[in-house]
Amino acid sequence: MSDYLYDVLTVVGLVAMVAALYLGVGALAALGFIGLALVVAGVTGAWRESR
Repeated sequence: MSDYLYDVLTVVGLVAMVAALYLGVGALAALGFIGLALVVAGVTGAWRESR
């Protein structure tokens, strides 16, 4: 996968976490976990590609 794709995953994950803060508790759990998973996938993927 390309570095660009990992950057997009990371940004989408961060946006999901920020959106979760605005939407409240119910959405916070779901979007927060999804966002965190996307950020982790994006960052670790980019890190692996760079090695």
